[in-house]
This record gives sequence, structure tokens and C-alpha cells, in this order.
Amino acid sequence: MEVIQKQVIGGPATLVIEFKGDRKETIDVQHRHESDIIKEVIQVTKAKQLPINPEDNRLANEYLEDKQKKLVGEANKMARRAAKKEQEKLESGVTA
Repeated sequence: MEVIQKQVIGGPATLVIEFKGDRKETIDVQHRHESDIIKEVIQVTKAKQLPINPEDNRLANEYLEDKQKKLVGEANKMARRAAKKEQEKLESGVTA
């Protein structure tokens, strides 16, 4: 699949799927959620989901676990920064 992005702000947002031969299907994607878009792509192309093999499943789970760890780490870092700022305010005598 080839994706062509044109830098026209506010213009139409369409996804054109070209099949063998001259057949083309156009999907309006403006202001639509990605899950709705993929459902329509699957319907138009009559695509079938391949079974997930164990290795792909393991890699996907590792990715999600790493992502979760990063989110938790970032949240903890923000909480520590906020606590440090609050402590500095209390020590300097400034109150909100």
C-alpha cells in the first residue's frame, strides 16, 4: 500500500485503495477514528486477519509491558518533581 500525504490543511481527507486492474475504492477518513477506518478498509478489501503466532504475541506483550513501565516511570518522575517543588515552597515560606 502506498500512502501519499498532501500538505493541504482543511482539505478533504481520503484514503484511496488501488486494486489490480483499474479498480479503486475511496474512503473518507476525515474526522473518523482509526478503528472505524480500519474496519472499512477490511470490509472494502475483504482482508482476513492472520492468526497470531506465539513469537509475535510474545513481542507484542513485551512492547506493551515496556510501554507501561515507561508510563509509570514518567508518572513517578512527575510526582517527585511536584513533591520537590512543594517542599521547596514550604522551606522558603511561600504558601499558595
